[in-house]
Amino acid sequence: MKKPKPKPKPGGGRGCKILWLAILMLFLIPSVSFAASSCTAKPVSYGLIELSWTAHTDGTFTSTTCTPVYPINGWVTDVVTDPGATAPQALYDVTLTDKYGVDISAGDLADRSATASEHVQIGGYPVYGPLTLNITSNNVNAAVGTVAIFFVPFTGD
Repeated sequence: MKKPKPKPKPGGGRGCKILWLAILMLFLIPSVSFAASSCTAKPVSYGLIELSWTAHTDGTFTSTTCTPVYPINGWVTDVVTDPGATAPQALYDVTLTDKYGVDISAGDLADRSATASEHVQIGGYPVYGPLTLNITSNNVNAAVGTVAIFFVPFTGD
């Protein structure tokens, strides 16, 4: 007489073990997160706004409009770039474009130093509203920096 096969226990078959193993592996495998690039606008004083930026974890920076508490309605006179603790690649480029897409520095913010703060005199470019910051020619993961924008408000603003 043949012995009957035992009935499988509920939830205990080979397929179920593989499923549980797959679920367990999902929790054990470290996940990789990719932080997006970012920009924060901080008014330091009347006539000075600092844009603190962070590049993506792959070194890229997505062009972004940093909106300060109050808009820039005035003559931009000077811009200072300052590489941060995780410095960008040497000779990285910065552009600040107005609402019409015009680079207010006419390319003078190209080839920035990765170790020293640098100053560019703009000469009084009129700006009405926020500026768009773009960082290019950088491949340093999560590089950081600051762009200080000095401006003289329009009379009556």
